[in-house]
Amino acid sequence: MRINVIKFEIINGKKVGKAFSFPMDAKKMARYKTEATVRKKVEEYVAKSGLFKKSELNDLKYDMTDFLQEWKKQKPIVESEMLKELEASTNTGNRITPERINRLGSNEIFVFGSNARGLHHGGAAKVAVERFGAIMGQGHGLQGKSYAINTMSGISEMKKDIKLFCEFAELNPQKHFLVTPIGCGIAGYSPNDIAPLFKGCKKLENVSLPQSFWKVIGFPTG
Repeated sequence: MRINVIKFEIINGKKVGKAFSFPMDAKKMARYKTEATVRKKVEEYVAKSGLFKKSELNDLKYDMTDFLQEWKKQKPIVESEMLKELEASTNTGNRITPERINRLGSNEIFVFGSNARGLHHGGAAKVAVERFGAIMGQGHGLQGKSYAINTMSGISEMKKDIKLFCEFAELNPQKHFLVTPIGCGIAGYSPNDIAPLFKGCKKLENVSLPQSFWKVIGFPTG
């Protein structure tokens, strides 16, 4: 499918259109649930293309009718595929967090690294906002089907947040927490730094950790 973008301007008294056409995979975009999100992603793509000046971006007109119709057709297909992928990769008895999490089971919680101000603009935090109910401006704790741990204020603060998380997980055995490799992205730490902080969760069967963390603290055998 192709999307057309047009910028109209007046040249020598005549209305002239500057057009740009590009392909977009409707099935790939069907992973996004709302039309507003899809439109935002398309606009981001056009902005990054560099074909239009920054000052022109707000004046662009998008022809997306056919694309959006195909996107709507692909949504139930992709949702079914994602559910099968999830069922094949995760279950409540698995203590290893999948490398890729597209959808959560009814009792699963996505645990991600945040910052004190709750500015969830990148990485797993962005995924938490777009898919799992994380709230902008909330840098700690449960929010929707996700749980934020502050990883950007130093190891001591992170240790406190992780301790609170382990206590919360122990008090909520009906939920299964999928801990992502928090602190090992933009925060700049390694699994050797972070994994030992999760030793308190090792005994909790409702907490999954990344494979890289288990390699440091040892996978539970009992």
